[in-house]
Amino acid sequence: MSEGWPWPIWMGQGRIGGNSVDLKLLDSLLDHFVKVGPKGCGAVVTHRGEVVYEGYAGFADAERRVPATRDTVYRIYSCTKVFTVVAAMQLYEKGLFLLNDPIEQYLPEFAGPKVYVTSGNGACKIERASRSITIRDLMSMRSGITESGTSDKTERQVKALLARVDQEGMTEREFVRQLAAIPLAFQPGSHFRYGYSLDVIGALIEELSGKTLGKYMRDEIFAPLGMTSTGFFADLEPRLGDNLATLYTWADDRSLVPLQAMDSQFQSARKLECASSGLLTTVRDMSRFAAALSMGGTLDGQRILGRKTIDLIRRNQLEGDSLADFQACWTNGWEFLAGYGYGLGVRTLTHPEQGGINASPGEFGWAGMAGTYILADPAEQISICYAHQIYPENMEGYCHPRLKQAVYGALE
Repeated sequence: MSEGWPWPIWMGQGRIGGNSVDLKLLDSLLDHFVKVGPKGCGAVVTHRGEVVYEGYAGFADAERRVPATRDTVYRIYSCTKVFTVVAAMQLYEKGLFLLNDPIEQYLPEFAGPKVYVTSGNGACKIERASRSITIRDLMSMRSGITESGTSDKTERQVKALLARVDQEGMTEREFVRQLAAIPLAFQPGSHFRYGYSLDVIGALIEELSGKTLGKYMRDEIFAPLGMTSTGFFADLEPRLGDNLATLYTWADDRSLVPLQAMDSQFQSARKLECASSGLLTTVRDMSRFAAALSMGGTLDGQRILGRKTIDLIRRNQLEGDSLADFQACWTNGWEFLAGYGYGLGVRTLTHPEQGGINASPGEFGWAGMAGTYILADPAEQISICYAHQIYPENMEGYCHPRLKQAVYGALE
C-alpha cells in the first residue's frame, strides 16, 4: 500500500457519494483501451479525498512482459505544468509576487522584450513590444513565447535553442535566459499560443525560493503529500529499476513499437529540470496531488494551497482574440477541449454543453503528450488521474473523455 493512503483500496469498486457504486465498468474500460491502443494503462479516482477506484491493464513494457502496476512510473510531460503553477502560486500566497507584475521585475533578462511583426506585404521585422510580459501572461499562455516548431520565426528559434540544451548543459535558469533573447510571436497579452511560458515560471520559482525547481517541489509538494515516486529523472533514477514504462510509437502497420529517441529529456546527465514537461510519476502519486486540489488544497491534514487560490487558477483567463485562438484549437487537434477555457496553466470547463460533457463547470487540469491526464473537481470533490505512453497520436481524445464520462456517470 502506498505511503499516505491510510485506507484499503479495491480494484474495480469503491464508493461515490456515500452509496455503494459498482465501478467494475472502469476495469472493462481500461481493458478496452489496451485492446484498441496503448500497451498498458492505469487510472486512480478519488472522491472526498479517498480512493474509490484504482486499476491497471496491460503492460508497462510489453516486450519484456512487465505488467502495468501501481509502481509503474510514467513520463507525464505537460501534466508537469499543473505542478509548476501550484508551486508558483504557493509563492504568490506568500506575497512574493503579483500576477500582473512584469516578469522583468524578477527576471531582468525580459526587460524590453522584442516581437516579430509582419507587415501587409508579408515582410517580417523586429520591433520593441508594446508592453512588458506579465506573470499572468505567462501562466495563461498569452506571453508570445511559443513551443518548438517551424510555423514562424519564433518557433524555429525555440527549436534551435532546444537542440542546444544538452550540448551546452543548460539548467532551467540558463534555458530561460536564452529563451528571453528570442523575439515574441505576438504582442504580450494579445493572443493565446501554447508554448514554453511555464518554463519562465519555473525560473521565477527558482529565483524567489532560492532552490532548484526539483528541490522546491520536493520540499513543498511531493514530501507533504507523500509522493515518494515523483520527481525529475536524476532524482528518481536510483529507484526506478524496471518501473519506468516504455514509450511507444506507431509503426507503418499501426502496431506499437518502443520509441527511445524521445528519452534524451530523461537522462541522468541532463541538468534542465523542465517546468513544462519534465516530471515523472506514478498514477498513484499523481492522484495524491489531484485529490488535494479537489479538496481545497488540503489532503490528510497537509495543505499545499488555499481554496481561493485554486479558484483563481481554474478561472478562465481568456477573452477576445486569445479566447478565439484557444477555441480554434477545438477543430485543430484539440477537439476534446470543446467547452473549455484556459485558466492559469490549466484547462477549465466553462460550457459543458459545447463539448457534450457530463462533468462540473470549473473542473480543471491538463494532459501530457504521451497520454497522461489529470482532473480535479472541487465542486464534486473528485479527482481522476490516468496514464499510458504513446507518442505521437496519443489517443488522449479517445481515452480521456470516455474515462471521465464513466466516472461522472457513477455519481449519485
